[in-house]
Amino acid sequence: MMPNLKKLKIRFHHSFAELLSFCINKFIHLHQLEDLNCFFTDKFDTKYPLLENFHLPPTLKRLTLNGCILSWKSMAIIGSMPNLEVLNLKFFTYDGSAWEPIEGNFCN
Repeated sequence: MMPNLKKLKIRFHHSFAELLSFCINKFIHLHQLEDLNCFFTDKFDTKYPLLENFHLPPTLKRLTLNGCILSWKSMAIIGSMPNLEVLNLKFFTYDGSAWEPIEGNFCN
């Protein structure tokens, strides 16, 4: 319904965690989106990463994640985004002690 949207800031509340994947995967239909800022309020259970197997629009140039508890395995999804230039990982953004980057990711 908003095909020309270029910048989006969205705040997710913990009571809607079950809808998170559904919502995030709808962003792929925003074909002009270049800047996405996702802020997740309240602390989630860190045993379970919130973002797994998600899809983001390939047009993204800037991505900011705050509080989403992203698994390091999911970084390959972000790293393979062809136009991504800026990635900001804020508080409680990742789950795990070590990140092993994949060669060929984060081209820009």
